[in-house]
Amino acid sequence: MELTKTQWKYIAIGVVAAVGFMFLLGLLWDLLWKLAGILIAVGLIALGIRFLFGKGLPDSLIDKVDKE
Repeated sequence: MELTKTQWKYIAIGVVAAVGFMFLLGLLWDLLWKLAGILIAVGLIALGIRFLFGKGLPDSLIDKVDKE
């Protein structure tokens, strides 16, 4: 069975669309990982500053630990 030029064209368009979609999905995934890393870093820095000034853990966090 031989494919016509139109069928080859549609296959090529589908392959290009799939590759483009996977590229955009990979780019989004990478950006989400970087955003998560930045948020974790900011949280740890903020907690470190609290300890630096002698305030320790937030009271809400201590209450959660005490309940368990």
